[in-house]
Amino acid sequence: MTYVIIFWGNSAYSIHLFRLQKKIIRKITYSKNRNSCRNLYKNIKIFTFISQYIFSLLYIVVTNREQYITNSHIQGRNTRYSSDIHQTISNLSLQQRGSYHIGPKVFNSLSTYKRTYPVMFRNSNVF
Repeated sequence: MTYVIIFWGNSAYSIHLFRLQKKIIRKITYSKNRNSCRNLYKNIKIFTFISQYIFSLLYIVVTNREQYITNSHIQGRNTRYSSDIHQTISNLSLQQRGSYHIGPKVFNSLSTYKRTYPVMFRNSNVF
C-alpha cells in the first residue's frame, strides 16, 4: 500500500482506499462492521492510510532536506519562522496538491524539537 503513496495519497479516491483498508483490517481481526478500527490498528501495529501518507511525505522531506530552502536563507533575519522550509507560491491547484508543495507544509507543522531530531527516520528499514 505504500508504493508511490506520496503521489496518489492526496487524490479524491483516497477515502475509498481508507475505507477498504478498514474493511480488510476488520476481516483480518474477525471484528464486526460497526466496531471502531482505532484499537485494531494499534493492536496490529500498522499505520492507517492517511498516517502512511503523512509519514511518507515527512520521510521524503527529511531525507532530501538539502533540496529545500529555509526561510532564513531568503529573509536573512532570525525570525520565529526562520527554521521553516520556504513554501513556493503557485496558482495551479495541481501543483498545490503535489508532494513537493504539501511535504514542506506538513514538515513546518511539526514542532521545532521534532524537526531538529527526527528520531522516527533513524531506522532506514521503516518501509
